[in-house]
Amino acid sequence: MIRLRDVTEEDSARLLAWRNLPEVARYMYSDHTISQTEHDAWFRKMMADPEKVYWIIESAGRDVGMACLYPVRKPAVTQIHCGFYIASPGERGKGIGLATIYQVLRTAFEDRGIGVLHCEAYAFNTRALKLYRSAGFRESLRIEKHSRKNGAWQDVVALVFEATDWPAAKARLEPLARRAGAA
Repeated sequence: MIRLRDVTEEDSARLLAWRNLPEVARYMYSDHTISQTEHDAWFRKMMADPEKVYWIIESAGRDVGMACLYPVRKPAVTQIHCGFYIASPGERGKGIGLATIYQVLRTAFEDRGIGVLHCEAYAFNTRALKLYRSAGFRESLRIEKHSRKNGAWQDVVALVFEATDWPAAKARLEPLARRAGAA
């Protein structure tokens, strides 16, 4: 069974450890190891902000990753972004990502009434891009040389999913997510 549960104070140490795993950090915007002080400041801010929703991804009762919905404020517009990662390498390739995306999309469009959901991934993260596209996200922008990663400028792909696309995507994704064990 795959489910998303709200992050609690007890998850703080686990999130820091996961975030600093090389296989997770390689897809994040920052290259440095996150310190305890930096993490604590982020965690306090995240937990205090009711607009940010962070979940622990559970698979068969084990914590295996993190998913989130959060606003990104820009002049005259607020975009709602989503993201996730599977921290446990042994859990990748089992459908947990698809089941997670399905649950995030369902929450965004059915529970929160979001009109458009955004996400970003490095262009070199082909596995994530393939998964997002298979869920129904479409590329909206390729940002060339967006950020430095591993000592080189990297392109980022921005994707969107519109609420009007959710009913058809839900009909297609729900059986797949249930087979993967989505709650």
